[in-house]
Amino acid sequence: MSGGRRSSKAMPTDPFADISSSNVAAWAGSLRSGGLSGGVTVAGLRAAAPLAPASTTAYLVSLSDQGWAPKQIAFLLEQIVLARESRPRASHLLDLVLSGPEVEGVPTRRTGAVYRELVEQAESEIILASYAIHNGSDIFAPLAARMEALPDLKVTAYLDIPRKYGDKTYDSQIVSGYLHEFRQKHWPSGTREPELLYFKSALEREWRSRASMHAKVVLTDRKVAFISSANLTSAAQQKNLEAGIIVHCEATCRRLCDYFAKLEENGTFSVAI
Repeated sequence: MSGGRRSSKAMPTDPFADISSSNVAAWAGSLRSGGLSGGVTVAGLRAAAPLAPASTTAYLVSLSDQGWAPKQIAFLLEQIVLARESRPRASHLLDLVLSGPEVEGVPTRRTGAVYRELVEQAESEIILASYAIHNGSDIFAPLAARMEALPDLKVTAYLDIPRKYGDKTYDSQIVSGYLHEFRQKHWPSGTREPELLYFKSALEREWRSRASMHAKVVLTDRKVAFISSANLTSAAQQKNLEAGIIVHCEATCRRLCDYFAKLEENGTFSVAI
């Protein structure tokens, strides 16, 4: 845009969102010691970064109009590049876990191996969520061993204890029966148990109000979360086609922990006794 009246159109919230770091660096270099060191012009900006968005070019011209010297603008651009380079990459925060038939060129990992690895690395807290449990004795063996090795390790399991269609049994009886089965079939005998909580909506007598606790989560130390399609069943852990993601982001993990904790506080979940 040349020397006439400039548009009053508002600048974008982030004028550098659609420009590559290489173009930003090219501008910074030109402002330091190249064609833009003597003054900022649209023509000079386009010469240094021909593919840059017009909105970004207009933003830099506006900084010059406000009295910013070329070296000051160069410093700003250099800081943008540094900030981008120091920002954690998505590949460092997220890791895809695909379990199932192997195909060439796409890595897979058994869900059970990921689950066991997270359990064995936990130091202070493990949160589990699962819709279904089957053949739990093998699945829970590493968890029971970790709980025995670390007496202060807090383990909480958020589960779905469903009411079968047409079942008029009292909630307490259904929960008691589930606990008995859990202790007899799934949890290693003679070891400290996790705290079990159940989703109360799964026990609603009226089927229209009934809902399921369908989340599948393994969360350790409020730092790492494994969110997956896999239940705590031997089939899901060993042979099913399952898809999940490991999240290495403390803020996200804390948010997930807080969500479950608040659902317990407001009565959505109850302790199974």
